[in-house]
Amino acid sequence: MEKLQQPELMPRSLSPGFETKQILTLLVCCLSISIIVIDFTIVNNALPTIQRTFAGVSVKSLEWITSLYGLLFGAFLLTWGKLGDQFGRKRIFLAGIVLFVFGSVIDGLSADLTQLLIGRTIQGFGAAMASPSTLSILSTTFTGKARSMAFGMWGAVAGAAGVIGPLLGGYFATYASWRWSFLINVPIGIALLDSATGQCLQGNAMHESAWEHAGTRLAARSKRHW
Repeated sequence: MEKLQQPELMPRSLSPGFETKQILTLLVCCLSISIIVIDFTIVNNALPTIQRTFAGVSVKSLEWITSLYGLLFGAFLLTWGKLGDQFGRKRIFLAGIVLFVFGSVIDGLSADLTQLLIGRTIQGFGAAMASPSTLSILSTTFTGKARSMAFGMWGAVAGAAGVIGPLLGGYFATYASWRWSFLINVPIGIALLDSATGQCLQGNAMHESAWEHAGTRLAARSKRHW
């Protein structure tokens, strides 16, 4: 009888509380990557409205609004992925979200194109910090088939966000203001920070392992599709 009861006592680590943390971690990481990817395309349909707001701005100057964000993101993605593995993924993730939200505030309240481009620079830098950390955090939170499912959901959300971006930006430009294309990140970012500063995220360990570099590798591959 004792041998028959042993299998029931083995899976103690998979308690309901720990599973809840996994779900919260997945939600935080997926929501984070969604706003990062959305900001690649959310301003595309709002550019004519922005040009009318900032009188005298040329079309070539407007192109920097979209390209500067992607340029900074691509330039520092691998760097912050490596630094996150060394100095703590959760720490880098939180700092990245803070910068991303700060840049969004500057964009939403900008009085001229220069301020808008400064905000986009900060946004891109923050996105490069947070993006690879989401994958690294997932890799340390999930194991086995659950890890593959988490990565799959992360990728699906990122792909859907790229499609939603232009639609959302066009809606704001038509029915509200193009500034909401950036200000919408503020409440979402605050909610992410509130959730992430709790116990739902794991990833401050500084030791090296094979999975700690998954965020850097997978984010680099994903960048090609964004």
